[in-house]
Amino acid sequence: MGGLETIATLVTAQGNNHIWLSEDPRLKESPVLHIYGLRVGITHSLDYPESSRRSLEQAVEAEFGGPVDVFLFGGSHQAMVETSKGVLLLNLCSPTLPIGLRQLGTVGIPEINQGKAADHIS
Repeated sequence: MGGLETIATLVTAQGNNHIWLSEDPRLKESPVLHIYGLRVGITHSLDYPESSRRSLEQAVEAEFGGPVDVFLFGGSHQAMVETSKGVLLLNLCSPTLPIGLRQLGTVGIPEINQGKAADHIS
């Protein structure tokens, strides 16, 4: 992570392997960023499509303590861009283990400009 900090601000969400990095103060459970007037929540995973045990609204409340405009996650390791109930859902995939396969993956770069989030991953 340290190398990335030389080119951009680094914000990270804890995942299922965070125990190996538990002393790193850059890891947050579910950070919320305020970018150009948008609330952007970042967390490891999202049950989507919605499960019968937890709606999208309940997931957002549980993860971020309130509504967000953009929900970034990656736990399934499968790239996804979708809007549901007014929330842009972006699964940024995995640079090291895409779809659970041991091969080179992808890095999602969400675009937020002038208070609008792009509905694609660059």
